[in-house]
Amino acid sequence: MTNTEAEAIESCVRNLNALKDCRAEFIPATPPSGFAGDLSLNGPSGALLSQAMTCPRLSAASAEVVIHQMKSRTGDIPAVLLSNYVSETVAVRLRQSGIDFVDAAGNTHLIKPPLYLEISGRRRQQRPPRADRLFQPTGLKLLFLLLRLPQAVRWTHRDLAKGAGVALGAVGTILQGLSQHGLPDRDPPSGAQLLAMNELLNRWLIGYTERLRPKLYLNRCRLGDGLSLTGLCQQLGHDRFGNEVLIGGELGAGLLLQKQPVGSVSLHLAGDPLRTMVQLRLVPDNNGPITLLSQFGNANHWQGWQPDELCLADPLLLHAELLTGVNTHGALADKLYKRYLEPRLAGEPPD
Repeated sequence: MTNTEAEAIESCVRNLNALKDCRAEFIPATPPSGFAGDLSLNGPSGALLSQAMTCPRLSAASAEVVIHQMKSRTGDIPAVLLSNYVSETVAVRLRQSGIDFVDAAGNTHLIKPPLYLEISGRRRQQRPPRADRLFQPTGLKLLFLLLRLPQAVRWTHRDLAKGAGVALGAVGTILQGLSQHGLPDRDPPSGAQLLAMNELLNRWLIGYTERLRPKLYLNRCRLGDGLSLTGLCQQLGHDRFGNEVLIGGELGAGLLLQKQPVGSVSLHLAGDPLRTMVQLRLVPDNNGPITLLSQFGNANHWQGWQPDELCLADPLLLHAELLTGVNTHGALADKLYKRYLEPRLAGEPPD
């Protein structure tokens, strides 16, 4: 747990204990899991134990990822979100989704019997916390590489920097931060391995949505007149872009799962964006279904089965893009996770 998360949790618990006849206690998770720990609440009407998930910086975009994560969990124990601050806009979305939350400012939504508590309208009392180095864009690039290729944890700093597309001097600092989240001593490097993989994945998804993806964003487009997504795929295969253009988003996930390609698509580009737009006859449109993003590092592509002459983004990027934006594709994201990401995190080959 980072200092930022610990401070947010401490403030949330303190606010709950300040309420009349309310007793709150946070119990950290041991061993680490996708949740930070348990929140125990006791009041005149009874007691409630909830699994607590933390997200100190909660934006409208990252809230969608958190909602999906909390609703996708298994088990009968209720869940609660602890954050540094939940704006009223995000609070409305959380309430609509049935997500309980508490923030450090005192805003609270707990609607689980036998406890019912609603406090709103409290303003942020302090500046939003700065994420630690691991969850800044540079750290997220390296974390992506480690989640995509868990064996990379035993690589040299130079190979990690090249694979992730980050400066060599940043690797050591990022790895020090990662030691707080499941990376044991790398001495000897041959014995190092990542732990708490699902927790790291959850944190990466939030960080990607909120911090890394905005840095990679290039443009939104629509198809030129007379073109369809099927025609776009044919054009990509005909021109043989290779790994210079990776198909992601809903279209990429549909192709990988061998489903009918419909809806939106994210194209991850390594070449000149303008030249690619001209070749593919894409027209700039802020409401278009095609999102252009820059690639980073050398690990964005999927190394498994691909449709003929097409190159797909890695399932980790496909999964993240499915959870980004207002119109998320949770069901498709879950299928992709079960088939490709869950076996990877467990060290098994996908089906």
